[in-house]
Amino acid sequence: SEKMANLYGQLPQTRYQLGDSLEGVRLMRESLSRYREILGPTHRNTLITMANLARQLTEAGGAAEAEQLAPSVLGQLDSTDAGQRTQYVLTTRTLGGAILAQGRAREALPVLARALEMTRHDVGEEQVRTGHAQLSYGSALLALGRRSEAEPLIRAATATLQKHTSDQPRL
Repeated sequence: SEKMANLYGQLPQTRYQLGDSLEGVRLMRESLSRYREILGPTHRNTLITMANLARQLTEAGGAAEAEQLAPSVLGQLDSTDAGQRTQYVLTTRTLGGAILAQGRAREALPVLARALEMTRHDVGEEQVRTGHAQLSYGSALLALGRRSEAEPLIRAATATLQKHTSDQPRL
């Protein structure tokens, strides 16, 4: 059932957030398999799980695989549908991060610029998601040696994320 699949999907996120990235990725793979089996390959929760796996892979050293997964998710989401927009934007940032993690900053830059633009449009300047998008884009600029452009973004991101961390320490 969908409820059971959703419960099963919480464990990988929790393990990953607690710092057990290898086990989190392993469990996320299992969760994705179950979502595909129970809900189907195009169900919203299956796509979210696939996007979460891509993000975890990028952070855990599997950026090449993440780069393969993210476009699959993006191709099935509608960026104009309010119910899918947040996941679309986050997955765009994940794709840019996966490309950047493989040392292809020039290729990652327009993807991360688009993710930042969409995030700003959707939630404004001083939100956690905007801070993460600024940090990602700023990291790509730094990788390209564009320090003067990167520094203000990274400073703004740091201030936003610190503010929200002190407001909500669990972040």
